[in-house]
Amino acid sequence: MTTLDRSVFWPAFLSAGFLDTATITSGGITDDYDVGFSRPDQPRFDGRGRSTEYEIEYQAADLPSLAENDAVIIGGVTYRVREDPFVPEGGNAADGYFKRALLTKV
Repeated sequence: MTTLDRSVFWPAFLSAGFLDTATITSGGITDDYDVGFSRPDQPRFDGRGRSTEYEIEYQAADLPSLAENDAVIIGGVTYRVREDPFVPEGGNAADGYFKRALLTKV
């Protein structure tokens, strides 16, 4: 059985324009990170679904201390992490390589 190398995804997503730059303050440190960003009513899955939340997906190793109330700025708009980030259930994502965080627009 071959192990899937998840480290190849983020550079590919970035070069394809699928990621946004977020300025995130977490654990007293402010820095820029590449994140997948979803917003309400944004088409997903080739138009077969819609996002209903402000949400980021990121590589867990990039932001190990991201927590509730941390500040996230994307496109000049400020958000707060609504609750502690989580690992999506099921499939290959359940190994914890990627995490998601729900956001509230400030």
